[in-house]
Amino acid sequence: MKPKVRFLDLQPFGDKFVVRDPVGISQPFIASPELVFLLSLCDGTRELTDIQAEFFRRTGQLIPKNEVEEVIKFLDENYLLFNERFLRKVKEEKEKLLRKGYREPFHAGEAYPDNPEELKNFVERTLNQDAEKVKAVGILVPHMDLRVAGRVYGRVYSAIRENEYDTVVLLGVSHYFHETPFSVLPLNLKTPFGDIKVDREKIENLKEMFDYDIF
Repeated sequence: MKPKVRFLDLQPFGDKFVVRDPVGISQPFIASPELVFLLSLCDGTRELTDIQAEFFRRTGQLIPKNEVEEVIKFLDENYLLFNERFLRKVKEEKEKLLRKGYREPFHAGEAYPDNPEELKNFVERTLNQDAEKVKAVGILVPHMDLRVAGRVYGRVYSAIRENEYDTVVLLGVSHYFHETPFSVLPLNLKTPFGDIKVDREKIENLKEMFDYDIF
C-alpha cells in the first residue's frame, strides 16, 4: 500500500496548522507540524515501512507502524487520500450538485448584504456615477473582497452600467489545484436579487470541444 494524500490547504494556527479540504467534502482538522510532515511523505511513492523509515531519518523520531496505519485510516475515512474511494465520492457529490441545478451564494450576508433592498443600496453606494461610460467587450477587475476593492469595482462596473449583453462570461482564478486546465460551473446562481440563469447551450457547445470533463 502506497498512500497518496491529495492536495490540501494548510493555514498556520499558533504552533499548529489548520488542514482544510479545498473540495469541501471533509471537515477541517488541526495538525501538528510532525503530522503535516508525515502527510507530506504520503505521496504515493512509499510503502508504510518506507514512510516510517523516512520520518525517522528526517526527525529522529520512530513512529510505530500501528500509529501510521491509524493516520492512514483517518485520512481514508475522511476522503483525504487520492484513491478510488475519494473519486467515487467526488463523482457522487458532483452528480448531486448537478441534479440540484443551482449554487447558493457563498458570501451573502458577509461580504455584501443578503437583504435585496440593503444590497441594492450597497451597490448604488459602490458605483461611481462620474465614471466614463464605455462600450466594452471585456473588463478586468480584482479578485478580491468587495469590502476591500469596492472603489475599483465601482469605477469599472459604472463604466459599463448602461450596456446590454446577451451573454456574460465570468472568468476567475482558482485558489486551489485543478486536474484540468479549466472548469465550467453549469449551474444557475442564486442571488439576493433572484436567480442568474446559465447559458446551457453555449456550455454544451464548449463541452463538445474538449476530451475531458469540464465540470
